[in-house]
Amino acid sequence: MIFFKNEIDVSKVFLIEDNDTKAIEKIKEIGEWVNPPSTDTYTDKIAIYSYLYGHEGGLRNEDLTGFVSILTTLITDMGASFGFPRKKDCDIEEQGTAFLNSFQGTGALEDDKAKALAFFLSNLYLTVYKDVKLVKKTIMLPVTHVTKINESIEGSSFSDKIRNLISDYFKE
Repeated sequence: MIFFKNEIDVSKVFLIEDNDTKAIEKIKEIGEWVNPPSTDTYTDKIAIYSYLYGHEGGLRNEDLTGFVSILTTLITDMGASFGFPRKKDCDIEEQGTAFLNSFQGTGALEDDKAKALAFFLSNLYLTVYKDVKLVKKTIMLPVTHVTKINESIEGSSFSDKIRNLISDYFKE
């Protein structure tokens, strides 16, 4: 779904007073984004400014790249991908979509929606999902256990069912 019909003003949304050249220089100084794109396309421009906004707000590593990817996708309807999304990124993107849907019919200005979205997403990463880190482990189970788990535990996938089973066991 396209949430933004017009291009946003990046300096108003991301509260960064730099021009495009200075923005790219700042990213190179930070040193985490090896080959930042130019600002020739709208999607790249949003990715660059959302990266600076997220970094200045305290996001790092996978959380920062997830933030940039989600924000770029929701604002431009074309994502800047940095690899495979994590479960928490998918959850945050879903919440971001619901957040934007709440603006339907309100008459909110696009810059204001984008600014609120950037704050909302960064807040989710920095608070709600701050300590959520998934570790991939492989286990072997007998077919009878897999069948019982599939039949008796709620979840949208087998992995979700296993996480729910373990969370219930530890009362998380």
